[in-house]
Amino acid sequence: LRGFREPKDLREKFTIELLFTGTMSESTGVFTAIELARQLHQADPRVRLRLVGYCSLRRDWKRIEELAGKCDFISVVGG
Repeated sequence: LRGFREPKDLREKFTIELLFTGTMSESTGVFTAIELARQLHQADPRVRLRLVGYCSLRRDWKRIEELAGKCDFISVVGG
């Protein structure tokens, strides 16, 4: 939809919620999801990412905490 723009009042009312669920690890794409959300958030500040799941590798968990801690639009449930 080239050239399509939402009315300004709608853009300000709603957020765009992204959800990653399941095992949080590099092999399941959690870091790709975080990077994608970061890029989308730069383009549109309404974008939010919620990570829900279990992370079995300590090194991955530390990295997730570090990245999410730098981004107020990312929330983590689980660990």
